[in-house]
Amino acid sequence: MLHETSVAEMIFLERNIWESVQHDGVILLEKVMELEIDELRQVLEHGLVNTLFSLRVLIEDYNAFCKYVNPVNQNATISMYELQRDIRRFFMSADSVLDVVEKFMKHIYDLNKDQRIKYPRERCESDSEINSFRNEIIHEGVPSVFINDKRNVEVIKHANVASTITEDYFNIELLIGSNENRKRYNVNGKVRTTYINIEEYVEAALDNMANLLLR
Repeated sequence: MLHETSVAEMIFLERNIWESVQHDGVILLEKVMELEIDELRQVLEHGLVNTLFSLRVLIEDYNAFCKYVNPVNQNATISMYELQRDIRRFFMSADSVLDVVEKFMKHIYDLNKDQRIKYPRERCESDSEINSFRNEIIHEGVPSVFINDKRNVEVIKHANVASTITEDYFNIELLIGSNENRKRYNVNGKVRTTYINIEEYVEAALDNMANLLLR
């Protein structure tokens, strides 16, 4: 039996799930359903469903990566295969979200020719790095990962108080580029920054679209 994610399912059957993905996206879906059935409504409906779906996949991949740097899991054995797989999945999903949203806005532009609706993926602060990581992963296959198990020692000095706090943490680094131009990135921070930048890009693109078409 064929079953696909639909607008009705997102709004009525799984609303809480999709609102946790992108709250405004669900509200926009409701507004789209109030429009007369025409080509624009179909483009909006299809684009919003694809955007929310790809964003949900990204969130799941982000949460999968976070388990490696969660202090609760510091004593757990890390499978290098699973770590490389989850890094690969995250950046593939990140690239997919940017492509989906950019294409969504282009489809709207093709109908109304309003330049203001265009929202190129370059507006996402992490676009260039996401593209580089994605290309490396696709063409090289296995992400080159370096794990550095460190002790993070922070000395606190304030008035009469002096103390040392020691925390265990894993520093995961990703090697990108050819041997002569290889760069090392701190994946712990890079994944978090990438995730935030994509959330901001999607929110801004949808808000721009809504201001022009639905408000």
